[in-house]
Amino acid sequence: MRKIVFSSVLILAIIAAVLVPACRGKFPTSPITLGGLDSDANFVLFTAENQNYFASNGIDFTFKTYNTGPDAIADLLNNKIDIAGASEYAMVSGAFANDNISIIASTSASYVIDLV
Repeated sequence: MRKIVFSSVLILAIIAAVLVPACRGKFPTSPITLGGLDSDANFVLFTAENQNYFASNGIDFTFKTYNTGPDAIADLLNNKIDIAGASEYAMVSGAFANDNISIIASTSASYVIDLV
């Protein structure tokens, strides 16, 4: 059974390795605008945009910086951005005000101090 699973994964990986480069640029893409705070939580996006990872893969990506989460939510509701990154409180408050908001992912960080 283990060989079958490994073989299936290997075959799928080979197919993906052949098809993904062949399909690059073949399908029309829509621009994606993400809005959020200028924080280290978005460091990966800033780095990818700075290194032209999105553009080199045919993705028209824009990151719009906001001072507060509710500002990003307001622009999301006004169709100025496609995706908003904000705190849970800002998202839930926006969801109570308008039922067209969905939270699809959450990032979490914790800082624990133990006193002995």
